Amino acid sequence: MNSGAKKSGSNNNRDVRFEMLRIMAMLLIVSCHFVANMGWDLEDSGPLLSRSAAWAWNHCAGQIGVCLFFLLSGYFQVNKEFHLRKPVSVMVQTFLYTAGILLLQACLLIVHPTDGIRAIFAPAELFRTLYTALLPVFNGTYWFITAYVLMMMVSPYLNMVLHHATRQASLRLIMVLMFVSLMPLVSLAPLFWTTWTYAMAGYLIGGWLRLHGESSRLYRFVNRWTALVAMAVAYLVLVLFIYAALRFGFWDWLRSDSRSVFGVVPAVELVASSMVFVAMMKAPAIDAGRISRYVMPVSGSVFGVYLIHENPYVRANVWTVLTAILPHPNTVLTVVGLMIPTVAGLFAALTMLAFVYDGVIVKPVQRMLGLRS
Repeated sequence: MNSGAKKSGSNNNRDVRFEMLRIMAMLLIVSCHFVANMGWDLEDSGPLLSRSAAWAWNHCAGQIGVCLFFLLSGYFQVNKEFHLRKPVSVMVQTFLYTAGILLLQACLLIVHPTDGIRAIFAPAELFRTLYTALLPVFNGTYWFITAYVLMMMVSPYLNMVLHHATRQASLRLIMVLMFVSLMPLVSLAPLFWTTWTYAMAGYLIGGWLRLHGESSRLYRFVNRWTALVAMAVAYLVLVLFIYAALRFGFWDWLRSDSRSVFGVVPAVELVASSMVFVAMMKAPAIDAGRISRYVMPVSGSVFGVYLIHENPYVRANVWTVLTAILPHPNTVLTVVGLMIPTVAGLFAALTMLAFVYDGVIVKPVQRMLGLRS
């Protein structure tokens, strides 16, 4: 989730506020994966209301985090000249993570060959395993990465729209995309709303906020409290919507592979994340002295956190291990009480691992290929 949140090439000029926003976004994403992947069956067992709350957190928290990364990309790239090395750098980093994890799996095949590891290296699965690991951007191993790279490839044209269209015309385009995001709810297929259009919508919103946000009514209205209320309302809207879908029997239809849409009602997450972003724009600037020594290494590693814990081979094991370690919760409060320290601990561990791997492997390779200044 390398959103390019820089004002210049120097780390000293990076805005700490937005680096903190990157960290918050990744914490939201990890928390949604906690709910979705822990072996407690939170989304498919228990009372309808608790199931609705679990499904809603999965979609709302995760997609607000994803939207924030798209917004950051548009906000910081709208006034920059496009360089191919940026999407290529993301592709190289993604490859180095997936290839490294595949190499680790191969070592485990020799040292400790479990049934799962034997299965991915079986002759019938070997091609799929290699293809998934060695060409991750092109096969949807990480849907976000594929959407992000495609978004960056068309970012010069999105910037042209934002710079050459009038303020109202570009805002109307964003409204059209918001409407398109709602079409899957009333149609028999996702139609034109894909992960790519999702990414482009977020990029356009971020770019529009950079160019016109400070003179908009939204900017005057939003503060930290209205942003928090927006996130709470977005979550409650999804809880009620999913509860109705479960109660009246059309949730399985909405979540089917051919109908599944990230965020369920994507416009809700886009609006909420936009308000959070504006609140951060209005927040007082933070002295980038002492605090930057702690924030910058963490924010610079969030992309690696995503690439590790969402790798299909890691994901299949990390949540199984955590499920075996943690006690089974009996109440919603227990789930929340376990989720907060677990997500924080997992994020901290993965951040340290990503920081080391980036420093030892990723950054030297990127420099060697001329992808880093």
